[in-house]
Amino acid sequence: MEKALLKGLRVKETEVKKKLNKYFEEKVEELGDSLALVFEDEKGENIEMTYNELNKTANRIANKILKLLEKSYFEPNKDGDWLIGICMKPSINLITTMLAAWKIGAAYLPLDFSFSDERVEYILDESQPVLIIYDNELSAQSFFQKAKNRLEDLMSCGRDYHNVGYCHCIVYGQCFKFDNILESSNDFSEQNIDEKNTLTKGDPRIAIVLYTTGALGRQKVFEYRLEWYWEEYPFFENESHLIFKCPTRLIDHVGEIWSTLLAGKILVIIPEEVAVDSEKLVPILEKFDVHRLISMPSFLAQILTFLASLENNKTKNEKKLSNIKLWISSGDILSINLANNFFDYFNNDGQHMLANFYGTTEVMADVSTFLVKSKEELENFESFPIGKPSHNTIIYILNDRKEIVKEGETGEIYVSGNFVTDGYVMDHTHKRFTRNPFHMLPVYWDLYRTGDFGKVLNGLLFFEGRHDTQIKVEGNRVELNELENILNSFIYVERCLIQLLNRNEKDQVILAFVTFKRSYAHKKSSDIEEDLRLKIPIYMMPQIILLSQFPYFVSGKINVRELMKSFKQKTLALSEAFQVDMDLENVPYQKLEIVEKIFFLTVIIFLLYYYIPHTILCINQLRKQKFYVSLRDFFDAKDIGEIIEKIESQQVSQNHASLLEIPAMEDLHIEPLNHQRRNECVNLLATGLCEKGILENFLVSTDMEEYSNFLKFNWALFVDNEISFMVLDNQEKIVGISLNIDVEEGPEISSERSSIQTIIKFMEFVQDDIISEKNNGRKVLETFMMATSISLDAFENICIVHLMENHILTVAKERNFDSIITTSTNDLKTEICEKLLGYEQLKAFQLNLYIDSYGKSPFSKAQDSQKTITMWKNLQI
Repeated sequence: MEKALLKGLRVKETEVKKKLNKYFEEKVEELGDSLALVFEDEKGENIEMTYNELNKTANRIANKILKLLEKSYFEPNKDGDWLIGICMKPSINLITTMLAAWKIGAAYLPLDFSFSDERVEYILDESQPVLIIYDNELSAQSFFQKAKNRLEDLMSCGRDYHNVGYCHCIVYGQCFKFDNILESSNDFSEQNIDEKNTLTKGDPRIAIVLYTTGALGRQKVFEYRLEWYWEEYPFFENESHLIFKCPTRLIDHVGEIWSTLLAGKILVIIPEEVAVDSEKLVPILEKFDVHRLISMPSFLAQILTFLASLENNKTKNEKKLSNIKLWISSGDILSINLANNFFDYFNNDGQHMLANFYGTTEVMADVSTFLVKSKEELENFESFPIGKPSHNTIIYILNDRKEIVKEGETGEIYVSGNFVTDGYVMDHTHKRFTRNPFHMLPVYWDLYRTGDFGKVLNGLLFFEGRHDTQIKVEGNRVELNELENILNSFIYVERCLIQLLNRNEKDQVILAFVTFKRSYAHKKSSDIEEDLRLKIPIYMMPQIILLSQFPYFVSGKINVRELMKSFKQKTLALSEAFQVDMDLENVPYQKLEIVEKIFFLTVIIFLLYYYIPHTILCINQLRKQKFYVSLRDFFDAKDIGEIIEKIESQQVSQNHASLLEIPAMEDLHIEPLNHQRRNECVNLLATGLCEKGILENFLVSTDMEEYSNFLKFNWALFVDNEISFMVLDNQEKIVGISLNIDVEEGPEISSERSSIQTIIKFMEFVQDDIISEKNNGRKVLETFMMATSISLDAFENICIVHLMENHILTVAKERNFDSIITTSTNDLKTEICEKLLGYEQLKAFQLNLYIDSYGKSPFSKAQDSQKTITMWKNLQI
């Protein structure tokens, strides 16, 4: 049987005779006053720049930067590289600054607006840029203030700051607004800079540093990547405009920007707010006759959903985006189902192609590709191939012993060849980069370990899941080791271990097992979450699980298998434990220790958001026994001992003894929905439902884009009915949303089969007989969708859901509704409505028994215990 390795086309290597900016300067000589850049603002007005204008402006800025650096003590970073930090939104100014960095012999370092202050400081500490250029929009922010303050402190103390062990950029770096540099560059030369006058004297090693990982992109790697791309995916006849919409922190921006400009095409720059909104982006793609698009699969799904919503209103021969001949999917898993949807939309006409690109930042993102022109080409595949290697690239599938496996066997994907970058900032000996033992040619000496599983079948590479500590969350790559290192850096953490629950599943959860140092035993999980929010983006946030100690092997190593086994056993035992042990009516105070295990399991599981309502059940049962603990005290308690200490044994009134009181959170207020904050609301709803919704987890194809398009399409209904609302905190941030409808005026859904259609049809199936029986001409309000911000902790989540449910009663009465109907799979909502607000439970339906109109069972994987609960509230009593 053949060994599992794939070789890309071997092409003759040539020495790099010119740098990337020289490629551009040659294009300027060729194209002159031809259009290079177009930026269309929100008003639809175009700002344009020719190749000549772009080159001259970049030259002036480059000369200005060189002059600035001459006035300061400076030197390259410890890797020997010159870096220019750039924190700018998509614009002509951004492209100009990138080009200027290359012209002075430096590499550019994108600093994303989404990064926290601490994240920026960490990047600057490690990468050591000599200069930072930022947008005017950052003038009121503190992005670089800490670095500036530290430099000023050193200088004011008269210390020898050149030798202090602080980061290079804090000591040497300077921060400038782009407009200030542009204005002061007017007197500088517009001529191209002679290589001997650059920082590297004409020999820059790298072109870019990206902090998804800190990977170094070599100049030569750029050249190989662009030449391969132009050869394998040549431009179409009359293809003149291409778009730039990818965040610069991601590697795909390289293909969007530089494969366009260095080929002499016109680059259309898309504002951030437009790039994520199908409704705004599609007209721009149509206007500029765009022939190709690079995106993540989730964005392709969003666009297709939006296009499908337009189909019913189109006239003959008016199919949108028909001019897009090539769609490149990159950055995540492309499913066969999504590919079929693509070809279905374009009538499978053979004129519209779909390419799947595979790779990581360390291999320029495009180390293998697979191009498909019709549905029929995918019929014999269980998953969409990630294809064949790029030029001068070899892909190996290795086992744990670093041996090449046989074709058809699964192993870890390793890459060698021209596309492998130079390693990481300050860490060129990282274990992911090793010497290739299978090949002697210098081009293949470096071997990169991707951290992904794969297999080779019939000469094609297939993705088989992620490995090690790299995962994808909402399309963003997360390095679990980085998260673990951050947690272990907190002064109060004794030890932390990061693990992943349900790896590669839609409901995968990052778990952080933590022990505190003895002197910080008073700390809580909420303290960790608060500190983490300053260090990491929200999608990296783990579920914190506090331990008294870790299980260890004799060697002193943590017994991870035992830790996870214990955790899973406690999780699975929870529901049974409650059924057996939660009747506390006759349990005397002296024997409360018996329920310690139950409380402990509750605290563990509510962190996963699945069993929060059992906390309410616990507290209610205790109150019936006249043992009082408040919801806030329960959530603040570190362990069962603290809960018992907080229980008040004195007699309380019957009202307090039988009913849990959920406190009102301060500084919250409720407002009706409006059109101005539509996108914020849609994002919260889509994120909350897709990440925490029970029904959504059973539907493989459900994604945020599908929800977003549905909600935007029906937004006017929810605004105009004046019975839907949002909850805002004291910073005017939306933390909760309730979409409510009159049962006679439901939202419109596509006739095509989709996840959102499945869920809505299921809800109608469950409720219709009840409405028909109970309606009798009554005006009935239905709670259609409800979601809370994923940034809320468990206590805040309960309080806000309770607030919204109370307000639904108020709105229903004010708008003269006779009754309210609600159906939910969320036990928290059920507990609040039934136990606290007096709803009547009318129907419990077992999810896995439902058969839809297509004869399918969409929730077949649900357990028998998983049910929807339909409740009714009569307001006329």
